[in-house]
Amino acid sequence: MYPRRVETFLKVIGVALILFGVILLFDAFGVFRFDHPLVTWHFQWGPNAAWAVRGGMIALGLTLVFATPTGDRR
Repeated sequence: MYPRRVETFLKVIGVALILFGVILLFDAFGVFRFDHPLVTWHFQWGPNAAWAVRGGMIALGLTLVFATPTGDRR
């Protein structure tokens, strides 16, 4: 049903979301400190929203990687 390139694209987006979410988690736990706007943008809404963004990115990434429909193989 879905072309192979759509499945691959969704999985790549999922892996990117997982990696970015893990980077945000590492930053939150103080494993490293990287004060770049790309990493610190989620702090502007408060600590609870920042945790929701981190968890949501990882959850959405895992969903895209493992639950991407494969369609019918012929």
